[in-house]
Order: sequence, then structure tokens, then C-alpha cells
Amino acid sequence: MLGAGILLLLCLLISLWPSSPQQLDLPKTVDFNYHIRPLLSQNCFVCHGPDSSSREAGLRLDNLEGATALLESGNYAIVPGDAEGGSLIQRLRSENPEVRMPPPEAKKIMSEREIALLEKWIDQGAEWKPHWAFIHPEMPDIPGNLKETSIAHKIDHFIEEELNRRELKKSDQASKNSLIRRASYILTGLPPAPEAVDAFIADSSEQAFEKVVDQYLASPHFGERWARHWMDLVRYGEAMGHEFDIEISHAWEYRDYLIRAFNADVPFDLFVKEHLAGDMLEEPRYHPAEGYNESIFGTGYFYLGEGKHSPVDTKQEEADKIDNMIDVTSKTFQALTVACSRCHDHKFDPIPTTDYYAMYGMIESARLGPHPARSGKEKASTFNKL
Repeated sequence: MLGAGILLLLCLLISLWPSSPQQLDLPKTVDFNYHIRPLLSQNCFVCHGPDSSSREAGLRLDNLEGATALLESGNYAIVPGDAEGGSLIQRLRSENPEVRMPPPEAKKIMSEREIALLEKWIDQGAEWKPHWAFIHPEMPDIPGNLKETSIAHKIDHFIEEELNRRELKKSDQASKNSLIRRASYILTGLPPAPEAVDAFIADSSEQAFEKVVDQYLASPHFGERWARHWMDLVRYGEAMGHEFDIEISHAWEYRDYLIRAFNADVPFDLFVKEHLAGDMLEEPRYHPAEGYNESIFGTGYFYLGEGKHSPVDTKQEEADKIDNMIDVTSKTFQALTVACSRCHDHKFDPIPTTDYYAMYGMIESARLGPHPARSGKEKASTFNKL
């Protein structure tokens, strides 16, 4: 009986013993943006982030300067290269509820692996990288024997390198039947015609697949297929939703503009300008056959949001519509959630509330008005002078 009790006690002690780094499966090098920034933002930024009005103990953990600054207590939260030398790890591991972070009222418990990741990152120097979206992309090192090959071969090199690292085998090379089906579905959203499949299989030239891709890029269905992806980004709809789902007048004009733009291979910088200020371009783009102003259609996406037929609070309705425009615009063109700064400085990205209201002012000062969009150069010029 005594032996069974000792065995039970040993099992309990083993279960409570801290896991070793090997058991926690920690990466060889802890990456700040991938491993650490999410942990800090989820567990610490509410009380120790950019918002000074809610910051506790004078500690700021959303930038390197704040995280390594001398605190009011006379301690440092993070000492790069020495995890045990700073108070952050000590407080994360403390058993005292008055000291332990996050505090019990936050109802957040960091796992042993998460704390170990922070600990290893600090021991490795606590390198603080900018947000991934603001890091300029760099060309990776390419082995000398690949520098003169086609880009496809370079990509294949990196894929094979990663497969080998993960001890995975690459799939068999796709058949010509599979290749043309993939190209057709990706570029046009439609299956290939039987005669197109037969022609591709019979073509033994090195340019056979290149010709197939060019054929689908030149198809009018290419614009229809890829305009749909863009329409998802700008929340395209032909009605306002809500209770009565009121139709948005001439919304289809924006849809058709997108299809024409993709089929015409409009440069992306011009495409962006047309969306943000298509009605103000000094030299707009004109339809090559019919001569009407194409650029002005781009601004139509601003008005594709939800709307009510008779809002009780008209000012609140206006604020919500503009907020939606800011949210869609910043996500689509910047890949940033600027709308988070409506009520406070952004918790994760370097976007202050002043930036949000600067955008708000620009959009609020604009007005929806009629315009002879399908008029020729001469008519449009006359209208602009009125």
C-alpha cells in the first residue's frame, strides 16, 4: 500500500515537472514576427500597448524602446540576451497571483511553450523586426548554376529544397491533359474545349504550353474570371442589403469596367489611381473604340456598401458608411486594418487614430453626383467645366 502511494506521488511530481525545451518542440531560431509578435499582441498589448490611456505600470511592449526601457520599479522587463535578467519572464512564471502576468482577471493563461518561446527569443538577443508588411522583399540567394535558367527552374529549386528538408517526395509531373485543364480553370474559370485539349496534346513544340496560356489570357473570359476576385475585395454587390435590399443604381457599370480593365491589362498603378481618384485624373483613360472615359468608373466601388432606406440616425449612418469605405480601401490597397483606429490607436500596426480621421475627412468631403460616364472626350470636358 505504501509502495503504491509513493508511485502515485512520483507520477504526480513528474506530471508537474516543467517540460524540457526538447519536449516543447521549440524552433532552432525564434522568429519575432512569426512566433513572438502574436503572443505579445494577444496577451500584453491591451495593458502594455500603444494606447497610453490604458497602459499599466509605464510598460510598453509594442516596440523595442519601451520593452527594454528602465521601469518605474527600477527593473527592466526585457534584457536582450538574458531572459532571467528581466522581470517579464519572472512575472510570467510567478505563482503569486498578485505578481503573475497576465493577471487572473484577464482570464488568459500563457502555456509553458509560449513562455519558453519568449524566453528563448530573449536569450537569442530579443531581435525586434518591423511588421512583415513593412519589410522590403529581398531576392533570396540563388545557386550559381541556376542563375541562367528560367524562373520556373528557380522556383522548382526552392520547392525541392523545402521538400527535402521536410523529407517529402514531390508529385509526379502533370500530364498535358491536366496542364491544360489547370490553365483553363485558373485563367478563365471554364473547362477547356475538347478540340483545344486535342490540339495541345498533339503539339510537341517547346512553346506548346506557352501558347495555351497566351490563348487563355487573350480570352474575354479571363477578365470575367479575375474581375470576380477583385469584386470580392471591394465587397461588390448590386443592392444595399439590410431590410429592403435597395438596388444600387448602375452598379453593373463598375463590374463591366473591371472586366474591361483586366482584359486590357491596365497597369496596376493606373488601376489604383482610377479607383481612388478616377474622376479627377487630368489625363483619364478612354475606351479605345467608343471613346468614353474609362477611368471615372473606378471610383464606383466607394458606394457598394450596405445602406438603409430610412435610417433613424442619419449622422450615425453616414459615419458607418464612411467607416466601411475606409475599411475596404485600406484592406484592398494597403493590406492594413486602418478601421481599427476608429476608436483608438491601432493595437498591432503603426496606425494612429489621427490617420483614420484624416482618411475620414477626405471621404466625408466627397459627394456622390451624376456624371455622363459614357460620353465622349468633348462632352465630358464640357461637363467638368460646369
